[in-house]
Amino acid sequence: MVDDVINVGLIGAGYIAGWHAEALRLTSGVRVAAVCDLSVSAAEAVARAQGARAFSSVEDLIASGAVQAVHILTPPDSHAALARRCLVAGLHVLVEKPVALSGDDTAGIANAARAANRHFAAGHNFLGLPSYCRLKEQIARGALGRISSAEITWALPLAPLRSGPYGLWLLREPRNLLLELGPHLFAFAHDLFGAV
Repeated sequence: MVDDVINVGLIGAGYIAGWHAEALRLTSGVRVAAVCDLSVSAAEAVARAQGARAFSSVEDLIASGAVQAVHILTPPDSHAALARRCLVAGLHVLVEKPVALSGDDTAGIANAARAANRHFAAGHNFLGLPSYCRLKEQIARGALGRISSAEITWALPLAPLRSGPYGLWLLREPRNLLLELGPHLFAFAHDLFGAV
């Protein structure tokens, strides 16, 4: 780390990488220092835009010592193994949701984080929406009165259905849509009302 800046690596250079890179650009104290993808050209393109180093293997990224934390942005069926590998190597890990394909896999990541004394977080991007933050603040100060029930629905378009990319993991089988969208709804409920 230079000047207390946390160097972050993006593992996965697909369409969501740009969103993470932009969020990190707007966050003080961090910078995208590396991008890793099996596709060298994809890693290089995202890395070049960020002024970062490109890697084509997680092993090379870890061995480089270039980062202290990673965002795992690969298809969900690879999340658990990548997260555990990075945690064991001493990196802090944020995993794009869905974190894993099972509760056992997610628990395995959490256990690896505890054993390595590293942070592990799930990427729940909608918890930072200004409209949601206003709602949360209103609930916290009691402006909405006593809440005895809540219905949380998904009422946003799913952009890849309209314009691609169509080969994404979430479009490969119907259950993937539930795994992709369901965590948003549970994250809202958990954040607002406690453990679900």
